Amino acid sequence: YFFVDSGLPITKCSVGDSSCNAVCVCDSDYTGSINCELSSEDFILKQSLRNFVIQNINQLVHLEYPSTEVVNGWISAMVESTQKAEELTYASVRNIFDITASVISSAVDVQL
Repeated sequence: YFFVDSGLPITKCSVGDSSCNAVCVCDSDYTGSINCELSSEDFILKQSLRNFVIQNINQLVHLEYPSTEVVNGWISAMVESTQKAEELTYASVRNIFDITASVISSAVDVQL
């Protein structure tokens, strides 16, 4: 159990107590956000695939001519690709920030 604000460990956390969270400690070679359901190898594969999708969104943003529909499509793709934060790598997050800046600029251009 951990305090939400500080991240410091505590010995217990009562049901309904919003000041703390229960966090699983996975056995070696397993990981996952809630219940350690993935092998480390499978988790790395998921991160790689999600990063690949984000890289492709970045390519689309830089190749497609922006219109209202296209920009809305980019936004939807970004939302979908970032739904599982635990599967985002540092590189993926950096890429999303870059994509977001480009999408905002394009949204202004098309008066969205």
